[in-house]
Amino acid sequence: MANAQAVVGKPDQDFVEGNLVVRHSLSIRVAHWWVAVFFILAFLSGAALYSPRFFFLTNLFGGGYTARQLHPWFSVLFTLGFVPLFLRWVNQMAWTDSDANWVKNFKRYMRYEEIPDVGKFNAGQKLFFWAAVLGGLVLLLSGVVIWFPTSFPLWLRYLSYPLHEILFILFGIAIIYHIYITLFALGGTLRAMTRGTVTKNWASSHHPRWYDEVRRKG
Repeated sequence: MANAQAVVGKPDQDFVEGNLVVRHSLSIRVAHWWVAVFFILAFLSGAALYSPRFFFLTNLFGGGYTARQLHPWFSVLFTLGFVPLFLRWVNQMAWTDSDANWVKNFKRYMRYEEIPDVGKFNAGQKLFFWAAVLGGLVLLLSGVVIWFPTSFPLWLRYLSYPLHEILFILFGIAIIYHIYITLFALGGTLRAMTRGTVTKNWASSHHPRWYDEVRRKG
């Protein structure tokens, strides 16, 4: 087994080390968990403000007033953490013919059958990425309007509130699905964002083209 400290300490990624494949660098993992932590904080504080049914969540933040003050700052910190992920991944998230083929064979994916021509990110991950980018941008912009309402015209305020609430709900559903896929549906996935590595079997089963490319690098 590869030396864990050596793997974690490496700044790069996409190479084989012993019986493992380094999938994500330390910087990617730090940014990912930064985003995860501040998304959860923004989501919980937002839920507390969204409905009286969830007002009890304000106790996590010291009360309603504190939750209201912290919520936009959690969102800003979430956005700042997402920027390096976007810059690192944007070129890898371009849509290709192999992604269209993955969508056609989605039933095979759900049956845990191998789809050969899959790179580092499959079509589902790319769609999730772009949905997060576009949805996050709308959440941010609508949130700014809600944060500083008197600085914007009335029609924009009327538009921003329902947009913000709808995207809040959709993001909540998406993150639950993301957690389910990571923890339960695809075993061995979580370690990619904790240790930075996956097993050779995981890589060859879920991302065979990426694994072949990495293996050819030596």
